[in-house]
Amino acid sequence: MNLTLGIDPGSASGAVAVLSENEEYIDFFDIKNNPFELILFLTNITANLDYEIKICNLEKVSAFPGQGSVSGFNFGVGYGIIQSALISLKIPYNIINPKDWQANLEGLPSKKAGVTKEQRRKQLKQAIYEWAKRRFPRAELRSFNKDTNRADALGLAFYSHGR
Repeated sequence: MNLTLGIDPGSASGAVAVLSENEEYIDFFDIKNNPFELILFLTNITANLDYEIKICNLEKVSAFPGQGSVSGFNFGVGYGIIQSALISLKIPYNIINPKDWQANLEGLPSKKAGVTKEQRRKQLKQAIYEWAKRRFPRAELRSFNKDTNRADALGLAFYSHGR
């Protein structure tokens, strides 16, 4: 079975979503600053002869405004570990701009005048979470506050199917 991965590196914690070639939800992995567990998860997928990872969509990231230098550095290290894991396991990947994969999803709110950047970001995250719940009803999405990273990872994995 061919698989597509989506990885939302997240700032505090991220997620990996796995979709089948039929756009069905297969699995999640929550990235919680534990590179060893991430590498084990990816290794188990690549070692399974029933699966072939066709592509992994990794979200493009940059430092956040107001982010301290230590947290920005740590975030960059985590992002590098993810890329290193993909390279070492020979998993083909694309780095996808958030605006590109988000444009691929239906039902997201458009920019509105008078809405602050932070309000827009929260509205967008909520809409992505609701899209993921509708599109992948079997996916383990427990609550908006806990699983926006999983919803983003699903959107990233779906990007290869929906374009």
